Order: sequence, then C-alpha cells, then structure tokens
Amino acid sequence: MPDISKAREITQVEIVSEFKHIQVRLTETVMVDGETYGARHERFVLSPDMADVAATVAAHYADPESDAAVAAGRQVAAIADAVWSDDVKAAWTAKQDAGAKPRGREAGHAGQDR
Repeated sequence: MPDISKAREITQVEIVSEFKHIQVRLTETVMVDGETYGARHERFVLSPDMADVAATVAAHYADPESDAAVAAGRQVAAIADAVWSDDVKAAWTAKQDAGAKPRGREAGHAGQDR
C-alpha cells in the first residue's frame, strides 16, 4: 500500500493596496511514497481591521493547533504588525465608514429632474 501524506505551507505573502491588505497563498502538497503527486493552492486576504491574525491564518489548516499552523499564524501576524500602522488602520476604518454610506438611488439621488 502506498504511503500518502499531505503538507500545507505558506508559499507566498504579498502586501497589496494602499491599505496594506495581506494576501496569503497556502500550498497543499500531496506526496505518494515520498514523491510529489500534486499540489493545490488556496488564497485569502487579511485586512487591517482583523483582530486575531494568527488565529485566522491557523484556521486555514486542517489542525489549527498544529505546530505548522501556529508558526504560520505567527509569521503572518508579525508581518501585519509591521505594516499595519495606526495610520493605515485609521485610513482603512475611514474607507469602510465611507463605503457604508448610501449612494445614488439609496441616498435619494435618482438623477436630475428636467
């Protein structure tokens, strides 16, 4: 019977947008008898208003309490601490607040009367 195993690891972390969103790519590799059989990728994005980055990252692992999941969470949390300054967080909050305001027809602006 073949020896089948899976491993999941962070293979890319990118800082995107003026609000310093963190895009994380996880790769899950399937190994059969020590040889790579296949891999798949999963991406997710973290925003500056997230409370527990480490736990959010770890939740993307089959066992969020595994050493690999905890280490990945700590790695990304350290990046978040470095790039999410108070100014970045305030700008993101202002953007979110502005986006919550009604626009167009929702605000009663159906267009000009002629």
